Amino acid sequence: MVKSINYPPKELIGSYKKNNEFLILWMLNNNESSTWSDLTTIVNKSTLSNYMNKFINKNYVKKLSVEKEGRKRKVYCISSNGKERFYELSQDKKKKKIKLSS
Repeated sequence: MVKSINYPPKELIGSYKKNNEFLILWMLNNNESSTWSDLTTIVNKSTLSNYMNKFINKNYVKKLSVEKEGRKRKVYCISSNGKERFYELSQDKKKKKIKLSS
């Protein structure tokens, strides 16, 4: 069974000032797990590498090894600290929208 991946809305991915930290955490928060391949559809590999190293060091993300079709694959899951950071960034985005519309 192929799992369906939830991707961020196109307006977030294509925005002029996209927030890569928010996009990566959005993807991890809205999926049970994501592979490197899933994540490189929203940010380039070098940017993703830098963020994932920071996220793992800050305990925002867990890197797990799972067996799929006889092969070990690395998947990434958001941690409770990562969820807190994601919600913090989400609140900042909402505040900015409110300020812009006022």
